[in-house]
Amino acid sequence: MTDLFITVPEVICAEHLTKKLVKEHEKAIAKEQKLDDRRLKDAWSTVDKQEKSVGSTGKALEKAMDDHIRNLHLEHLAKKAHSAAELEHVEAVAALEKAQRDLDIKKQHVAQLDVLHKDNLRRVDEMKAERDEKEASRAARRSAVAAATRSQGED
Repeated sequence: MTDLFITVPEVICAEHLTKKLVKEHEKAIAKEQKLDDRRLKDAWSTVDKQEKSVGSTGKALEKAMDDHIRNLHLEHLAKKAHSAAELEHVEAVAALEKAQRDLDIKKQHVAQLDVLHKDNLRRVDEMKAERDEKEASRAARRSAVAAATRSQGED
């Protein structure tokens, strides 16, 4: 039973050791807390860097999507313009073909008018020749009548 009694110096020593252990434990906890704080700070720094990276990647992706949409729109406009140009070309070819047909018809009409004009000129020449013959015949008759009248007047 003598072992159950603790002496005062042993109590003081135990208290001193306990305080020393508590201080060392508190130092260890503080050191661990500092390490945890540093790790947490590093983790948040990494998260911030990743967020910035994700943000810049997101912005680059958004810009790429905007560029893609703009390119699709420009491609659509180019196709519309091409289709409109093709339609205008088809209309122009149709108008040109119609103009060529109209020109051919007018050429035929002019050729017919030319034939009629030449026929009319030939008829006019024939009429002039007939008129000239009639006038010559009348003049010859008048001359003959005048000669006969003169010759009767002499007789």
